[in-house]
Amino acid sequence: APRSGSWPWEELGALPAPLQFTTEGKGEVAVAAGMSFVPRVVLDKPEYRGIQVSKVIQRKDALLGRAAGPPLHRIEAGASVIVTLQMTTPDDLAKVLLVDYSAGGLEPVDA
Repeated sequence: APRSGSWPWEELGALPAPLQFTTEGKGEVAVAAGMSFVPRVVLDKPEYRGIQVSKVIQRKDALLGRAAGPPLHRIEAGASVIVTLQMTTPDDLAKVLLVDYSAGGLEPVDA
């Protein structure tokens, strides 16, 4: 029969003991462990703890070949734009994949 329990963090001690499962006999066994976390202090303002991604679309300056002007919210048909993606995090990360799907009507051009 499944077993469950709940313990306050203070009762676990400095370092909780690792979960250990043992079994005897033949056949299959399935083990599942879960944990719900409720913070002790609930923050009253936003707290940054992850990855921040920003995307800016700017008009391309034909003479300079780079982005110019303020971020665009509307783009006229046939306009050349430059899309800049920036990812910021306080941690060193590995194996992160950032995928940006272009909006309908935008086509990449090698310049």
